[in-house]
Amino acid sequence: MFEQALIDYIKDRSGISDFDAETPLFSGGLLDSMAVLELTAFVERKAGVKFAVSDVILDNLDSVNRILAFVNKHRPG
Repeated sequence: MFEQALIDYIKDRSGISDFDAETPLFSGGLLDSMAVLELTAFVERKAGVKFAVSDVILDNLDSVNRILAFVNKHRPG
């Protein structure tokens, strides 16, 4: 459920629909640096996790799979 919402959000934000779960979002130019805050706010709201400032790095945000791994690691319960 969250995964599809995330994919739909990225498609809407980027205007690109042809990417997969490993596609680099930021380092590949699909999303720009301005999208970081919007993406983290979306993930926090939809997945119920909180990002610390130190969590806002490419290792956590540069692909759908990286975002899902972060969410799974930090989701309450």
